[in-house]
Amino acid sequence: MLPALFFFADPEQVTPSSEAARLNRAGELSPADHLAVMYGKPARASVAADELKNILLSEATLGYLMHKNKPVIDQEGNPVRLCQGLWDRATHDALKKALVPRDTVFRGRKSKYRTSAHRGGSVRPVP
Repeated sequence: MLPALFFFADPEQVTPSSEAARLNRAGELSPADHLAVMYGKPARASVAADELKNILLSEATLGYLMHKNKPVIDQEGNPVRLCQGLWDRATHDALKKALVPRDTVFRGRKSKYRTSAHRGGSVRPVP
């Protein structure tokens, strides 16, 4: 299944981070690793959440030729299409809406120590 479809399955629970973790557990190669393996080199990197989000939000998934993250425009002012896209414009717009950063509850640190070292303080146990 395309990673984009997981964001529609459960938009409250599926995030770019959770989807990247799922792809890593499944042993999927990152784009850099696909290129490395193609040239006979070992795979090293894992799929990163930011990388996945950038791929999903790129208009290249709609089949357009891209240059510096923008579609290349032909002489008539239309984007140059290389192939059929992975999904249509409506799905692309829905993905943009689904991947908007959400407010999350800060749960604090899980450490038994409270630190103020970043302000010149010291590390001390939590009372």
